[in-house]
Amino acid sequence: MIISINKKSIRVEVNASTLIIYEDRFKGRRLLQDISELTGIDDVASIPFALTTKLLWSAAKTADTNIPDFYEWTKQYEIADVIGCGLQIIQLYVRDIETVKKPTAAVRAVRLFQRFRFWLTRQNAG
Repeated sequence: MIISINKKSIRVEVNASTLIIYEDRFKGRRLLQDISELTGIDDVASIPFALTTKLLWSAAKTADTNIPDFYEWTKQYEIADVIGCGLQIIQLYVRDIETVKKPTAAVRAVRLFQRFRFWLTRQNAG
């Protein structure tokens, strides 16, 4: 899948190696546990930006092992740009792990990002 951020195309992919990349880079973090964090959020303002960024980087690193380290890579993007592609990233992960997690939890995560995207659009318009 290709995601566009700041007019840059980023190839992303989620598979078994994504879990290893994520947990290896973010010591002490567990990918499935972090994704399940999103399902418990009811307030759009509570969406953890860092988590969205980590998920995006891990999917990009899976697709292209030559991308820079997490902190160097994130310097090239604005916060709103990363948040704006959050829904696509979550959907990508949900598709891959749907059989591992309950579909209802996956659906809640996608709906949360849809609400957040709507909220962000309204904020930028006003």
